[in-house]
Amino acid sequence: MRPPVIRAAALTALAALALSACGGDDDAGGDRPPPSASPGGGLVVGALDSLEFDSERYQAEAGTIEVTYENQGSLPHTFLVEGHEDDLELEVRGSGATDNGSITLPAGTYTVYCDVAGHQAAGMAATLVVE
Repeated sequence: MRPPVIRAAALTALAALALSACGGDDDAGGDRPPPSASPGGGLVVGALDSLEFDSERYQAEAGTIEVTYENQGSLPHTFLVEGHEDDLELEVRGSGATDNGSITLPAGTYTVYCDVAGHQAAGMAATLVVE
């Protein structure tokens, strides 16, 4: 049988480990950084070569949303809002490339995606919550 001090220390360590596993990763994107906002309050979206956006969820205010799309890899990517493809289509080709545009959206939940062949099917889609 273990001495009470060692048992208490082991239980404390296990509790700390369990609590740290429940950390506050609000972007729901695993190791990906959280989405960032541009200085004007717009939306900055990163495209990754892993066929993902830099977040699984973005948030913006209703009305005209200024979007900056950044290629954080080297593959070409596009950015569209499902149901509003004629309103905004951004495209980035090459490492570090950016494209900018704006879209006017009422409050609601939207799907954003990349329409390069195979990218959306591989998971390159995210949720945009407009409030």
